[in-house]
Amino acid sequence: MLAMRSCVRRFTTSLPRFSGSGPSVAMKEVDPNWDPRGSGSGRNDGWERHDPSDHANVPLWNKLVWFVTIPAVVVTSIYAYVVEKEHMSHPEHRRPPFVAYEYLRRRTKPFPWGDGNHTLFHNPEVNALPDGYETELPSHGHDEAHH
Repeated sequence: MLAMRSCVRRFTTSLPRFSGSGPSVAMKEVDPNWDPRGSGSGRNDGWERHDPSDHANVPLWNKLVWFVTIPAVVVTSIYAYVVEKEHMSHPEHRRPPFVAYEYLRRRTKPFPWGDGNHTLFHNPEVNALPDGYETELPSHGHDEAHH
C-alpha cells in the first residue's frame, strides 16, 4: 500500500497543474492527510482565498460599465428608434388591405382566452380578424389602391 501511495504521489506531482484544477482525484482517494484548504505551496487550487490584488481592476470595469457601456446602449437605442420611426413612415410599410382568403385566420375552435376570436398578442391596428380589421387607420394622403 505504501509503495502504491508513493507511486501515485510521484505520478500526480509530475503532472502539469492548471489554474483552478485542484489536486488530482487519485491524490484525494489515496492520501488520508489531504487538506482541502490547500497544501501551502502558494498555488491557488480553487480552495484558498484569492489575493486582494486580484480585484485591482474592479474600479476600472465599474467605470467602464457606467460611463461607456450604459451610455452606448442608450444612444444606440435612441438611434434605432429614430431610424425605425422614419422607416415606418413610408407608405409601403402600411398594413395591406384586407382580403378574406378562406385558408387564413381560420377558427376551428375558440381561443381559451378573451372572447375566443383574438390571438394572444392581438394588435387591432395590424392583425385582422376573420371578418376584417377592427380599426381604420387614418389616411396619410396616399391611395391604398396603388399598393
